[in-house]
Amino acid sequence: MILIGIVGIIALVALVIAVIGILPGKAEEVEDEEDAITIEDFSVENFVLTSEIHEFEYIENSIAWDGAGEITVSDNKNVFFVAFKKTLVSGGNDTSTKEAYQIIIVEDGSGTFTTYAYGDVSVTSEPKYEFEILGFSQLSK
Repeated sequence: MILIGIVGIIALVALVIAVIGILPGKAEEVEDEEDAITIEDFSVENFVLTSEIHEFEYIENSIAWDGAGEITVSDNKNVFFVAFKKTLVSGGNDTSTKEAYQIIIVEDGSGTFTTYAYGDVSVTSEPKYEFEILGFSQLSK
């Protein structure tokens, strides 16, 4: 089980390194500079959190916070890898991940990402996140 997690982390790190080589978000070949996509063309939208309480008879109840949002761009013709950082600015609990990096695929102008926080009801509050788009790479045209 641990080996699977380590392999997954290594694969994610390799992907991040590959994308960072192309950052900070310039398409390699642009036919018309006016049509060039920049990092400012990407935005985080429609982020929604839901919660679910898990009740137990002999231990403290727990709560799970699931979040989902979209990274959008006006370009519906191309596919992009988009690297972004999510920062927990409040909520969660002492063991919550405070900062994490993700890479998603944006296709047809949109890509979905998720967040997750979990803990005992008495010490876990609704998480609040900030998102920062770090860069992108155009995959196809």
